Amino acid sequence: MRRKTGNHSGKVTGAVVLSLMSLVAGLAAAPLAVAESVESDGAQSTSTGETAGEVPQSEGSTPQDASASRALLSGRSAVVKPGWVDSGGLRYYVNAQGVRHVGWLKLGTIWYYLGSDGAMATGWKNVSGPWYYLGVDGEMATGWADINSERYFLNDSGAMATGWKLLDKTWFYLNGTGAMAKGWKNLSGTWYLLGDDGTMATGWKQLGGSWYYLNASGAMATGWKNTSGPWYYLDPSGAMATGWRHVNGYWYYMNPNGDMAVGWRLLDKTWYYLNGNGAMAVGVQRVDGRVSRFDSNGAWLGYGEVGDMMAESARSQLGQYQDCTVLVERALRSVGVPAGDLGTQAYEYTSLGGKIVSDKSSLKEGDVLMWPGQHVAVYVGDGMAVHSGWNGSNTVLYTANYLGGPWTVVRFA
Repeated sequence: MRRKTGNHSGKVTGAVVLSLMSLVAGLAAAPLAVAESVESDGAQSTSTGETAGEVPQSEGSTPQDASASRALLSGRSAVVKPGWVDSGGLRYYVNAQGVRHVGWLKLGTIWYYLGSDGAMATGWKNVSGPWYYLGVDGEMATGWADINSERYFLNDSGAMATGWKLLDKTWFYLNGTGAMAKGWKNLSGTWYLLGDDGTMATGWKQLGGSWYYLNASGAMATGWKNTSGPWYYLDPSGAMATGWRHVNGYWYYMNPNGDMAVGWRLLDKTWYYLNGNGAMAVGVQRVDGRVSRFDSNGAWLGYGEVGDMMAESARSQLGQYQDCTVLVERALRSVGVPAGDLGTQAYEYTSLGGKIVSDKSSLKEGDVLMWPGQHVAVYVGDGMAVHSGWNGSNTVLYTANYLGGPWTVVRFA
C-alpha cells in the first residue's frame, strides 16, 4: 500500500518556518549585553566584581548617593557576565542582569564614574559641587595630576583641591580653577611667592635682580626687618633697599648688601655719621668723645668746639621746667665740666675753668650769659639764648639781649 506523503511534508515545513521566526524574534528581544562583546574587569570586591552604592568621600562631606540609579539595556533581563561593554564609541558597565551601572563605581581599589546614561566619564566631572578628574581609562585621579600644561592636586577622595594645601611639610596654593599657583600671588592684600614647583617660599629670595624676604608664614615682608642681627629695610614693593632711605623723618643708609649702616661712612667723598639706631647725624653731636658738626644733609663739617656742644645741650632742654642754673649745669656736664650746684655769680664759673669775655659784642655758641645775682642763660647763636626759670620755670628760646644784654659773659674753651 503506497504512503501519501505530500500533505504531511507541507505541514512539517510550515512548523519549521514558524519555529525559526520565533527564535529570531527572541534573539532580537534579548539584552544588549548578550549581543555585544562583554569585557570582564576581573575585580572581586563583590561576587560580581563591583561595589555599588559607594562613592569617594569629599573632604568634610558626607557620601553622595550617586549610584542607586540603574538603566536596563533592554526590557528583558538575562544572566550575563558582569563587566565593561563597548557600544557606539562609549563604554558601559553592566551587572549580571545586564543592567547598566550609573554613578560612582568602585572596582578593586579604583573608582569610576558612570553618567546618567551609564556612559563611563572621562576628563573633568563636577559631581554635586566638587570637581573630579577621570583619566582616559575612566580611573579617578588622586594626588598630583598634570593636565593641559597645568598642575592640579586631587585629594584622597578625588575632589579637586583649591586654596592652601600642606603636603609633606610644604605649602602649596591651588587657584580657584584648581591650577597650582606659581610666582607672586596676592591673597587678601598679602603677597606670597610660589616657586616654579609650586612650593611656598620663605626667607631671602632673589628675583629679577632684587632681594625679597618672605616670613615664616610666607607673607612678603616690608619695612624694617631684623634677621639674626643686622637690620634691613624692605621697600613697599618688598624689594630690599640699598643706599639712602628716608623713613619716619630720618635718613638711613643701607649698605650694598642691604644691612643698615652705623658709624662713619665715606660716600661720594663726604663723611656721614650714622648713630647706633642707624639715623643720620645732623647738627652738633658728640661722636667718639669729640664734638662734631654736621649740616642738615648729614655732611660732616669737622670737629666742633666745646661751646657748640654746650649750645646743643641747651637746645635739647627746651620745654623742660627747671631753674636757670640747672640749665647751665647740665650744659657744662655735657662737655665734661664737673658742675655742681651753681648760682649766678661769675666766680662760680671761672673756678671751673671758664674765662671772662671782655668783648660782649662777639658772642659764640655755648657762652654762659650772666646777670649776676639774678639770672644765667646759654647763648645758641643768631642773637638768641636758651633761658630756664622763665615764667614758671619753663625753658624757652628768647633773645640774648634780655635786660639790655648780659652783664657778664663766661666762655669755656
